[in-house]
Amino acid sequence: MKRLLLASAATMVMAFSPLAAQAGGVGVVNVPKVMSMSQEAQAVEAQLKSNVEAAQLKLKTKADALSQLQSELNSPRAALLSPEAKQKKEDALDQGSRELDGMKQDAQKELNRQRERLLQNIFAHLREVVDQVRQAKGLDVVLAADPAVVLSFADAADISEAVVKAFNLKYPGQAK
Repeated sequence: MKRLLLASAATMVMAFSPLAAQAGGVGVVNVPKVMSMSQEAQAVEAQLKSNVEAAQLKLKTKADALSQLQSELNSPRAALLSPEAKQKKEDALDQGSRELDGMKQDAQKELNRQRERLLQNIFAHLREVVDQVRQAKGLDVVLAADPAVVLSFADAADISEAVVKAFNLKYPGQAK
């Protein structure tokens, strides 16, 4: 059994030796680092933040109006309202609360769609730039420096800085 394993291992080493001799090397990219230093990713982050703030402002305006209506219903002047008028304000408050909940859900869905679209664009650009850097450096493979996948690598294998430079040259901070 041992001989069979050794023979198999030796065969595999000999079979793959020509490939290893031809290999141009392996590069590693620290994706979070590249994303944090990328002008396009920073522009996308700013755009998403702006979109969130705009949605929050719209929701706050609606919530403030509902809060005002609730205050009117809780004020001593509410006792002076006819039962029909009071019921009408309570119905408006209930309807407004349901509308606000719907607005929150819709805003969250829209923000998620925008985020997903923008991130897909960034990662498509990142793949394109990584491939260009890989070709320019004569590498065969580029891996993401994920500690769960890449346990160890030489500093020379890290092409993150070159990717950031190429990324910022090709995509200088314009979120789409």
